[in-house]
Amino acid sequence: MPGPTGPTGPTGGGGTITTRTSGITVPNPTVNVPIPVMADCAADELVLGGGVRVDVADPRDVGRFHMQQDGPTDTGWLGQVAATAAFHASLTVTVTVYCGT
Repeated sequence: MPGPTGPTGPTGGGGTITTRTSGITVPNPTVNVPIPVMADCAADELVLGGGVRVDVADPRDVGRFHMQQDGPTDTGWLGQVAATAAFHASLTVTVTVYCGT
């Protein structure tokens, strides 16, 4: 059985969320060579979340890469992938970080 409802908490701060991205396109990436990409928040912002997107220029290359890292750092978001087989075309890695004040 739940207890009584507590008092109403304080009103939220109404901060701002900013999206920042960084990316790289690598033509015919070398097998097993890491491709790190980082997106950073400004010094006065906090990292709220983020993610990594990988696009291949040739559909035959789908599944020919491995996501090695996808997560926060002290200042932003890091994504790292590597090719696991020879590519027919380019690989694009885009990292997005959501920053808040």
